[in-house]
Amino acid sequence: MCASNPEVIAYIVSLETQIKELTERLIALESRLNQNSRNSSRPPFY
Repeated sequence: MCASNPEVIAYIVSLETQIKELTERLIALESRLNQNSRNSSRPPFY
């Protein structure tokens, strides 16, 4: 395959978009994971 193949380029762009979205989701989830009852506005659950 040639690197200038439009299908390959579209696939790479798609993967880059997915990586960006998953990275943003990971950051949000890690932020939630690092919260506790002292730094969260939500009460602890039992």
